[in-house]
Amino acid sequence: MHELDWRPAKRPERTALNGDSVLLEPLDVARHGEDLFAATAGADSTWDYLPYGPFSDKREFVGWLEQRAPIDDPLTFTI
Repeated sequence: MHELDWRPAKRPERTALNGDSVLLEPLDVARHGEDLFAATAGADSTWDYLPYGPFSDKREFVGWLEQRAPIDDPLTFTI
């Protein structure tokens, strides 16, 4: 049996990831907050299996985003 050369994965960087058909960008509340709220407003089932949400209004949602944005683990990206 071969000895495994195990190394931890490199942490993702806070930089945009540009693929063939999608762009992933680190969460920027000022830039993405309004669109993210609009995309999830009224779709309460989106949050069914998550430990947060749904949010009662945009202020609460943006407040949650502002808490998440500076966190590196997990690093939050937008599509």
